[in-house]
Amino acid sequence: MKQLLSATVIFVGVIVACGTVNATTRTSALVCQPAGGTVGAQLAMSNYGWYNSGTADAYIWCGLSTQAGASPRALTIRVYDRNSNGGQDVSCEVWGIDAGGGTPYHEFFTSTGSGGGAQFITNSVSIATSVNFYAASCKIPQRLSVGNYSFVTEFAVD
Repeated sequence: MKQLLSATVIFVGVIVACGTVNATTRTSALVCQPAGGTVGAQLAMSNYGWYNSGTADAYIWCGLSTQAGASPRALTIRVYDRNSNGGQDVSCEVWGIDAGGGTPYHEFFTSTGSGGGAQFITNSVSIATSVNFYAASCKIPQRLSVGNYSFVTEFAVD
């Protein structure tokens, strides 16, 4: 005797998306501009980003991309800190600027010691979507020795 087994499968799916989808927006440090430094600073660019080959600290100023209407969760700055002297870390000050020119977000980012590889400095962001764009001022410390330069390479708004 043959049995016939029949089955009917009904699938009803509903996908509901609420809120804003966040995507990482990356900004290369190559779009940054020199913002001066003390006598002896020597800013230059390479495929990594901005570096300081001088004997004094140098500064860059950057406008950072962000996704319109997004509610960022974190900001990350990729740096190479190659100056092992105490207090000679790569550091950045970041502002979130709203439509009226106010700064509802303000944070300091600092590398944690020196080494050969990249460091990803991340700070959480707990602000509303009122920020239209971000701006950063970064200090790149003086070189420790010739060819041993610190870099600022990339910003990511997540």
